[in-house]
Amino acid sequence: MACVSPWFYTHYGPDSFNKNWIYRSDDWLYNTRWDQLVRSRDTIDIVQIVSWNDYGESHYIGPIEGAQPNSNAWVDGFDHQAWLQMTSYYATAFKTGQYPTIEKDQIFLTARPHPAQADATDDPVGKPTDFELTEDALWAVVFATAPAKITLSADPTKPEEFDVPTGVSKLRIPLVPGQGIAATMVREGATLVDMKPDFYFDPNPTTYNYNAATFTGTAE
Repeated sequence: MACVSPWFYTHYGPDSFNKNWIYRSDDWLYNTRWDQLVRSRDTIDIVQIVSWNDYGESHYIGPIEGAQPNSNAWVDGFDHQAWLQMTSYYATAFKTGQYPTIEKDQIFLTARPHPAQADATDDPVGKPTDFELTEDALWAVVFATAPAKITLSADPTKPEEFDVPTGVSKLRIPLVPGQGIAATMVREGATLVDMKPDFYFDPNPTTYNYNAATFTGTAE
């Protein structure tokens, strides 16, 4: 059995579980790990997704619901269901040995809420171990039914454009403190996806949070 997991961050002080660290989860970790498993499918019987609802370690892909293990401070408002929506594509590839045809144009975005080097103003637990390993980047995954032009923005004055082919593309741009994020997909002059998530890259956080927020935009 092999495992795939999208993220890891836990932030408990010594008065509770005494767990306060991150594992580097950048570089489109969920997608990259699935690709590794698909390539090795002949030697793997079962893939376990870690996890559906382990909120305390931030690697949930299911909806945020039910009781939490005192993890609300870094989980509430940080939806991970973009990873859930991608899972069928990769699970099918693992089961069959062939990546399925992309049937919907989609953009998936992942970002953390504050710079890795930021100093929180009121967090007695302190910075997590290995915080310096993570990058301040917007990670984008594009599912395209045909070639398209993608625009990503972490600063409205400096959008970046990418031409993507049919299939899955992985893109990234630096996050900008004090700004939000946006993404569009255009094909033959028509805007298919236009995303402006409720997200702010906060340069002055009150507490530390190295969890990720994910967002999905789907063409109608």
